[in-house]
Amino acid sequence: MDDFERELKAGFLEEASQLLSDAEQCFLVLESNPGDGPTLDKIFRIAHNLKGSSKAVGFDDIGVFTHRWESFLLKLKNGETAVDSEVINLLLVCNDHVRNMVDALKQDLEARTDSSELLSKLDSRIAGQAVSANVVPEVPVVPAPEAFSEEAFDAALSDPPFADSLPAGFQGGFEGEPPPSKEELELLKLVNDSLDDLPNPVLEVTKEEENLVIPEPEPIVPVVLAMPAPVLELKPKETRKSSANATAQEESIRVSLGRLEKLINSVGELVILQTVLREQSLSGGSHLLRKTIHQMGKVTKEVQDISMSLRMVPLRQTFQKMQRIVRDTSNMLDKRVSLNTTGDDTELDKTVLENISDPLVHLIRNACDHGIERPEERVKAGKSETGNVMLNAYHQSGKLVIEVKDDGGGIDGDRLMKKAIEKGILKPDAKLTHQEQIHLIFHPGFSTKAQVTEVSGRGVGMDVVKTNIEALQGEVLVETELGAGTTFKVFLPLTLAIIDGMVVKNGSSRFVVPLSHVHETLRPTAGDIHSSTGMGEMLMLRGENLPLFRLSGLLGQRRAAETVAREQIAMVIRYSSQPFAVMVDDILGQQQVVIKEVGPEIRALRWMSGSAILGDGKPAIILEMNELVKPEGRGVA
Repeated sequence: MDDFERELKAGFLEEASQLLSDAEQCFLVLESNPGDGPTLDKIFRIAHNLKGSSKAVGFDDIGVFTHRWESFLLKLKNGETAVDSEVINLLLVCNDHVRNMVDALKQDLEARTDSSELLSKLDSRIAGQAVSANVVPEVPVVPAPEAFSEEAFDAALSDPPFADSLPAGFQGGFEGEPPPSKEELELLKLVNDSLDDLPNPVLEVTKEEENLVIPEPEPIVPVVLAMPAPVLELKPKETRKSSANATAQEESIRVSLGRLEKLINSVGELVILQTVLREQSLSGGSHLLRKTIHQMGKVTKEVQDISMSLRMVPLRQTFQKMQRIVRDTSNMLDKRVSLNTTGDDTELDKTVLENISDPLVHLIRNACDHGIERPEERVKAGKSETGNVMLNAYHQSGKLVIEVKDDGGGIDGDRLMKKAIEKGILKPDAKLTHQEQIHLIFHPGFSTKAQVTEVSGRGVGMDVVKTNIEALQGEVLVETELGAGTTFKVFLPLTLAIIDGMVVKNGSSRFVVPLSHVHETLRPTAGDIHSSTGMGEMLMLRGENLPLFRLSGLLGQRRAAETVAREQIAMVIRYSSQPFAVMVDDILGQQQVVIKEVGPEIRALRWMSGSAILGDGKPAIILEMNELVKPEGRGVA
């Protein structure tokens, strides 16, 4: 297999993955609206494209299966088979089967898959459904001719089709030309069979053209007729122009993730060098040099924004996958659950998106299993039989927030605490706040289910959610109300590569705090700071009492008395549900920093999210303030 063929096959597999995701979403739409003609048309086009393209690149297993799948879809499209839950189940199983074939081929381009069992089910459905007598297909379909025989060729030559509609004296060609030979007919058959296996392009047509009905003849043996083909004039011209514009807007190019990573790394180094140049120009140099470096900074920022946007992908495909999760889980639990999504066009770094998929699956299943009540319980509580799960995404303070909300029974904190005591997680005399009770669901091995099922009961789901989200420097919060439902809020960084940071100084050390975490800064007076029994120092800010921490104390730094007594600056952090303030010696400025991973020996310190190279070429630690103020998260710098 040469490089060109390998690249061709890889390109098909990438495109097939997207087509299968689109098909799955169409099946779910079709389940709620069985008579949706455009959705049926789209599904049929997807199957047809998969069939033709797979055969063209040499994936015969996919070609054979999708050919039969297409035949079944044609019966749905023509109204010969009713769309019901059993049909949707079969379509989803077929979709999963093709997806598994594609995944196997991505690992090994020579992989083979046995589809005989599923093909038998398709054949049974194709043959076992009666054709509705009152359904007229919108587009007549001409079945492929049977194998050509000598008799068929002779008959075609002696009695050409369309003979009744040809001009008098027509002999199968232009004036003076002989009729086609058998060799020509054989060549036409070869071309015809090859064209049948090619993918059909999707044509843009007007409403007038869509309603145009072209009568077709009965199935015939093809024969070369040397006569001009009828020409259809496409109108209006504006339609063709708008279609061309739409095509131009959708043009794209595939780039390997490896190349993209190299670009991001190079841009990151460029940002560092530009920062060093800017720092050097401030200490001397001509006005023209400083002006040039300032302009270069603008261009660098633009290049950085563009390169970072290449990593950003919408949440749409991930959200669409959750539709299938809700359907399968609710059917398994014999519940009625509807999923509503908003903000699926919100974009997120590809690396973050790939790692958030599994936590979202756990949260969605948890909402269907633990959150939504059974239909009879909902009716008894004055609710509709169908439960609602809302999946929402939006930006807030430089972070991406994903909400999973249900209108179920809510979480009973006392019940969780009782279960934790039974399992030995808590001592019988333990005292917990309501929020601490709720967060017991994230404890490893904790589950309220008495029996293990396919959906839950193993006590690993919510633990995985918390672990994976925190690995992305994110956070998950829970809001719940008995009888009204539960909301899980997942806070995630938009990217893990470059951030806007505030450079602060504490003693002789410099640190970087993500700018999105800092709500405001101020220099408090002695009267603004007071002590509270059991709470420590508090900062009075416009009538609001905020817990006050000193960065030197959080990091375990020993400070001279005169340094501590000096006026400091307070950074107000409102990133988490509980706002607080942190005192630092000075704020040196703001700059974009490239996040560098720390070594494995200090990676366990969760208050250290990475390191960065500052303008003078020296490193600084990036602080995760939410983790640093937690008693269990503090360490010694």
